[in-house]
Amino acid sequence: MVALSDIEELLYPHRKNGKGRKDPNLGRVLRERLEAMRSLLYNFTDSQITTHGIYGRKGPWYARKIRKWTKEYIKDRTTLPHHHYGTWSSSKLDDEDFAEEIHLHLQGIGQYVRALDLVYYLDRPEVKAKYGMTKTISLATAQRWMKKLGYRWTMTPKGQYADGHECEDVVAYRQNVFLLRWKRVEDKLRNWTKEGLEDIERWVHKSEHAKPYQKGEGASLMVADFVSADYGWLRAPDHSAEARVYFKAGKNRDGYFTHEEILAQAENAITILKQHFSEDDHILIFDNARTHVKRADDALSARKMPKFISKEGSNWGVKVTTQDSNGKILYGSNGKPLKEQGMAVILQERGFHGIAKKNAECKGFKCPPGATDCCCRRFLFNQPDFMDVDSLLETTCQAYGIPVIFLPKFHCEINFIEQCWGYAKQTYRLNPPSSKEEDLERNIRAALETIPLGTMRRYATRSRRFIDAYDEGLNGQQAAWAGKKYSSHRVLPTTLLQDLGNAKID
Repeated sequence: MVALSDIEELLYPHRKNGKGRKDPNLGRVLRERLEAMRSLLYNFTDSQITTHGIYGRKGPWYARKIRKWTKEYIKDRTTLPHHHYGTWSSSKLDDEDFAEEIHLHLQGIGQYVRALDLVYYLDRPEVKAKYGMTKTISLATAQRWMKKLGYRWTMTPKGQYADGHECEDVVAYRQNVFLLRWKRVEDKLRNWTKEGLEDIERWVHKSEHAKPYQKGEGASLMVADFVSADYGWLRAPDHSAEARVYFKAGKNRDGYFTHEEILAQAENAITILKQHFSEDDHILIFDNARTHVKRADDALSARKMPKFISKEGSNWGVKVTTQDSNGKILYGSNGKPLKEQGMAVILQERGFHGIAKKNAECKGFKCPPGATDCCCRRFLFNQPDFMDVDSLLETTCQAYGIPVIFLPKFHCEINFIEQCWGYAKQTYRLNPPSSKEEDLERNIRAALETIPLGTMRRYATRSRRFIDAYDEGLNGQQAAWAGKKYSSHRVLPTTLLQDLGNAKID
């Protein structure tokens, strides 16, 4: 019988190459029903035969169903005895209006939502009446609903910046400048083992991302310091001197931390290093703040240069005449003042052609990604002598034989002092609230002293894992995943790229 052959092919389909059979991928119930239909077609009995009531010990009703399914299949091969088990009940969260109201309620609570908040909300008489509920849900159901709504029980996301982290210029500096300088000194760094630290967990929605937290109201106190995984905060062993600076930033207070004060702090730090840690080689690492990378006022720069030689008064604020180191105007052999050369003249003198046809700069100096000669200003920016101008901070430190490395912008994850600040802030918040500035400074000083050296070393190891990840070519998201995955490693394993692929991390 053709129907019997078709059912057997459904149950035991042939492989495409004709050798053997393959798994039909049928559900248990559907397979059981097809087997019953196959047995019926083998015997081909009618409704009067008494054997119909003994199939599978399920009685006459099931035997009649088998005959019904078989007849329908003979008429139409696409009619299979599918089942509907598990489809009769549905969660109330499948109701979009209900789920939306629940979600809005949780958002209204604020940051620290609980699964218990769902239980209490659905126990309100007006809510139960609106949705025809006789009682609220259990705590276990509320926890399942929290996951279905997109929440997960985990630590509050605190990490690297999202905005700007993967900008082209930032990535270029990270990969082509910072990592090269870091690799030169990495082998000289000591390595430290992992330590433990407790953190707070809460329900976090999947849409939340790491973000810098806004500072609260009231008096503030800025702290600037140096830290190393070897010794902790930079200070003399007998605490007779320290590099730390306390600063009451803001209008009508101490003002703002200027570049001159940063230079003074760096010189103080170098003095401590030379006097008390002279047996070690040192390198100072700073973030990429503008006050850190400031160049000398007379440093070579293409940022404000005109395209051609300027006429007196045509470019307000742009230096026209050439001056010596003392600010005196230089004169040529003809007795006339020497004038600053424009960008086009400088580039032409260096042997470049077609410069006159180029714009002075692209609109807003927002050049196409990767462009190096799209405009005169970008062309000059990429000239070695314009690129390799040291900042005042580098010049000052190098005069003492101390090299300087600037971290990439938006990369707080590779600056482990940021985690030290976070530890101190967490400890500080355990103190009773106070608006007195003397309490503020006393509590901050005490909080900074609570950070164990072992914890500092763990933070430093974590930052070095991120650096190693970037050196392997990973982006920010991949590096963050690798940092958590291999938290017990100082460097990342050779199976990293394969593990990333298995985890489907782009």
